[in-house]
Parts: sequence; structure tokens; C-alpha cells
Amino acid sequence: MRNPVVTSPIVGVTKPAQPADAIVAVDVELDEDEASYLEESFCRRQPMASSRWSGAAAGPRRVLCPGLRLEDPIPGTPSESTQ
Repeated sequence: MRNPVVTSPIVGVTKPAQPADAIVAVDVELDEDEASYLEESFCRRQPMASSRWSGAAAGPRRVLCPGLRLEDPIPGTPSESTQ
């Protein structure tokens, strides 16, 4: 996997065959173009102010957001140039 911090994908299944497909997909390696294409669909958001999880990590989360790239600034937060 590209990110050394990530140990496995989070997968939701609705059909019995899907877990086996997900396990096989862990060994798939993407080249830079393929990975960049997939990363284009993610953006970062701040966590909700009142999280019911007491130990929730502070900071940005990545969620699906068409048209934004991982390196784009998080909406509603100061950019590095203004800090």
C-alpha cells in the first residue's frame, strides 16, 4: 500500500463473495498515474466539533469530494501561507 501508516483498507460488504475480492485486492500495486487518479476523489475535512468518541483524533479527515486533490487546502482552515 502507498501509505505506510495504512495497514488495510476498510471494506463494507453486501455480498458473500466481496470479502474474498477485497483480500485479493490488497496485493494490487498501482503506478503513480493510477494512484494519483484515485486520490483525486478525496478531500480533507475537519472532524465534527462534538464527537461522541472521546478519544477521536484531532485534525483533518479524508472523505470523498469530487474535484479536489489531497494537497488542496482544507476549506475553512488557514492556509500555510497565512500562518
